[in-house]
Amino acid sequence: MQRVRTVLDVQERAHCLRLATRKMGAAKPQWLELVPTSDRRTPSTRETMRRNYQRLLERVLRRSFPDWKVDGMRSAMDLEHSFGPAYSRGGC
Repeated sequence: MQRVRTVLDVQERAHCLRLATRKMGAAKPQWLELVPTSDRRTPSTRETMRRNYQRLLERVLRRSFPDWKVDGMRSAMDLEHSFGPAYSRGGC
C-alpha cells in the first residue's frame, strides 16, 4: 500500500524543518516536523521522566508479581546489560 502526501508549505525553524502536508483525499493539512533528534526535552526533564517511569514500572511489577521483590530500578548507561539509558532495568 502506498501513501501519498502533497507538501503544501515548508517552514525553516531554528532546530527543525516543518512541512505542511495533506494526505490524498484529506481536507485539512497536517504539520510534519523534521528534527535532528526526536527528544527535545532538557536533560533534567528527561531524567525526571525516567525516574517517574521507573516508579510506575516498579508499582506495576509489584502488583503483577506479588511474590517477587524488585531490587532497585536503574536506567544508567550500561551497554553490557542494557540497550542504553532510555531502557529501565532492575533485579529481582
